[in-house]
Amino acid sequence: MNCFQCERNLSAYLDDELPMDERLEIETHLDGCETCRTEFESHQKAWEAAHQSTAEAAPEGLWQGIENQMDDGGRADVEDLTLMVKGLAAEIGDLRRTVDDLRTMMQPAQWAEAGTHTDAYGREATEDIRVRTNPFRAVHPRDARQPASIEQLRQSS
Repeated sequence: MNCFQCERNLSAYLDDELPMDERLEIETHLDGCETCRTEFESHQKAWEAAHQSTAEAAPEGLWQGIENQMDDGGRADVEDLTLMVKGLAAEIGDLRRTVDDLRTMMQPAQWAEAGTHTDAYGREATEDIRVRTNPFRAVHPRDARQPASIEQLRQSS
C-alpha cells in the first residue's frame, strides 16, 4: 500500500467500512509511515470530535422565519432579468471592442499588410457595424469599473 491509497481510505478505516485485509494493510502502512500516521491522527481527532457533538433541536419558529424572509426577498421579474441581460450584452460588446483594439495595437503591421482588420472571433470587422448604435448601451456614460445597477438599466431603456 502506498501513501495515496492509505490517505484515500483513512475515513473508511475510521468508520469501520473496510474489509479486514485492507484494514491490516492500512495498519501496517501506518506503523511504518510517519506522514500517514500524522494524517491518520488528524482524521481520528476530527472523527472523535464529530461523534462527540450532539445535535440540538432548531429553535421554535426558525424555519417559519426563514420561509418568511425568502418570500419577502423580492424576486426579480422578467423585466429586471431582461434589463440585466441587456446590460451584460453591452458589457460583452465593450469587452469585444477592447480585445479588438488591443489586438490591433499589438500587431499593427500584420493588419496593415492584410489591409483588413479581423475582430476577436477572426471575422472581418466593418465600420458600419462598429458605428451603428447599440440599443442595449446606456444613454449616459458610467464608470466602466462599476457594473450597471438595475435602476441605471431601467433609466437607459
